[in-house]
Amino acid sequence: MRTVRFKLVALVLACVLPAVVGAVLRSRAAERDMLDQVERRVNASNRRFGEELDEYQANSKLALSLAQHAVKFQQALAARDAAGADAMVKRLADVYAQRIILASDSKGVVLARASADRGPASLGPESSPAFADLLAGKALKRGLPELRTGIGLHSGQVVAGTPGNPG
Repeated sequence: MRTVRFKLVALVLACVLPAVVGAVLRSRAAERDMLDQVERRVNASNRRFGEELDEYQANSKLALSLAQHAVKFQQALAARDAAGADAMVKRLADVYAQRIILASDSKGVVLARASADRGPASLGPESSPAFADLLAGKALKRGLPELRTGIGLHSGQVVAGTPGNPG
């Protein structure tokens, strides 16, 4: 009897064991496939986000470049005409609502600003040593005390930055 019982148990185990091992292997393969699919989707999402961010930054530089080449705006800055400068700053502020936009004369005196409650009071060197480079006609390459990012244009200045502390 023992041998028949042993043979039956061995037969049942021989039938069940491949099914259990197969189920475990299929489960691991399905998990690996799912993780690969998630990784591909995350990578594609990161790539699209990077492209969107690059496009956004290019567009913000394009608007500032257009402002630099706007003759009436440049004339308003040269003449220290706050009303003339304000028109362009308001246009830029409509497009870039989350940015601080300042227009100043060649001495750093702010003629027009958007987001008046934020940003520096002046673009003169007394406000920040970084502004001395801007007044000398160099583009800002580092964060400012009150702005995380900055873009500067000379011949009068337009500065746009994202509010916050440098990080």
